[in-house]
Amino acid sequence: ERMIIANATGCSTIWGGSFPSNPYTVSKKTKRGPAWANSLFEDNAEYGFGMYSAMRHRRERLIKLVEDFLHYVEINPNNDEHEKETELLSLLHEWLQFRDEKSDKCTLLFDKMKPLMQSLINCNDPKRVMKLKQIWSDR
Repeated sequence: ERMIIANATGCSTIWGGSFPSNPYTVSKKTKRGPAWANSLFEDNAEYGFGMYSAMRHRRERLIKLVEDFLHYVEINPNNDEHEKETELLSLLHEWLQFRDEKSDKCTLLFDKMKPLMQSLINCNDPKRVMKLKQIWSDR
């Protein structure tokens, strides 16, 4: 579900992903699957490195956004949604702790965070909403 495939055009494309079938599909349970992209030229190493670099950059940005949100909430508590927000903060702290783990822990944490973020994204604090929306779009 978290695999990234950078393919070069050639036999592997013909045998591995010919129309109408594609072996790289999503799980019916989680609706997640591998990211598969095909380069027209035989430069899949560089192509894959570019995919990795972009993903690493986005992840570093997400870490910064989460840390900024946690700091903001610590100095500006929201009493209207205290229970949900406390749970979300706990999950975000846990995600920061396990973010580099090579397991499904982060995916499971996201599944728990998703309904909390969706409900808190409509709170009355515009700065809080903006930070949550940034985290949501960069996840």
